[in-house]
Amino acid sequence: VVGTALLQYRAICRAVNTKPVGWIEHILRRHTSFQTVIHVKVQHRDIHDDIQSLCVLLKHSTNLALLSLVDCELVDDDVQLMAYSVQELENLRIVDLSDNQKLGKSAAVYLMALATTNMAIRVVRLNGTAVLAHHIDALNTVLAARGSVLGQAP
Repeated sequence: VVGTALLQYRAICRAVNTKPVGWIEHILRRHTSFQTVIHVKVQHRDIHDDIQSLCVLLKHSTNLALLSLVDCELVDDDVQLMAYSVQELENLRIVDLSDNQKLGKSAAVYLMALATTNMAIRVVRLNGTAVLAHHIDALNTVLAARGSVLGQAP
C-alpha cells in the first residue's frame, strides 16, 4: 500500500506542474491515499514557483501534523496561500518556516490568522526570518493561550 501511495503521490506531483489546479483537486479527491501523509519537509530548495501546486496538495493532506518549509525562498504572499490551504487541517501541530529570510510583517499577519483559525497548531518556527519582534510577540500570545510556543530563537 505504501508503494502504491508513493507512486500516486509522485504522479500527482508531476501532474501539478502540467495541469490546471482544478484537475489536480479532482485527482486528489479520487486518491485518498494522499490523505495519509503526516509530515511534509522541504529544505534548502526554492519552491516559490511551485507554491500554488504545493498548497493544493497540502489542502488534501488531512492527517498532516508537521509542515516544514525551511529555507525555501518563501515570500509573504506564499505564506498567505499556505495559511489558507492548511487552515482546516485538524491534525496540523507544527509549522516551521525558519530561514526564509524574505518573510516579514505580512507573513506574520497571515500566520496570526492561521493560528487563530486553526486551533490545532501548537508550534510556529520563524528562526532566521525578517518577522519583527512585536509581531512574534503577538503570535506567541495567541499560541501561549493554548499552552503552545513560538519556536523563535533567542
